[in-house]
Amino acid sequence: MRLSSFSGCDFKLSCPALASENSPITKIRERGNLALVLQEKMVIELRRCDLLESWQETCALARAKLDDLVQQAACRISTALDDDDELDVPSLASDTAAFFLLALRQQGVKATASALDVEIHFNHDHPDSIEVLNHKISN
Repeated sequence: MRLSSFSGCDFKLSCPALASENSPITKIRERGNLALVLQEKMVIELRRCDLLESWQETCALARAKLDDLVQQAACRISTALDDDDELDVPSLASDTAAFFLLALRQQGVKATASALDVEIHFNHDHPDSIEVLNHKISN
């Protein structure tokens, strides 16, 4: 499902549904958590308890605040990826998890099992245009 589009992107974030048996993604999923993959290089574990709490908070946000927070998190991620010398991994992981939930909510995708196999693309040149590809939505 394509929810909005643009050409090119500054970063790609995914929540893959499938992975090889020995991958970190599979081990994270076995623990009942979500694995987020940033730029196909960094794997971030989003614990189920954090997911549920953060999702409730995200759902309570007004639309204007939600849009603002999506843009802020996306810009922090994009900036962090551009500056390898001063990469703060814990902050980047936190921003990535926040961006994932905020972008899903903004685009109307539920952060449940339907969030599996999602790709989110962000283009710094077009910050109001986020592309969400959900290959397997199972409401």
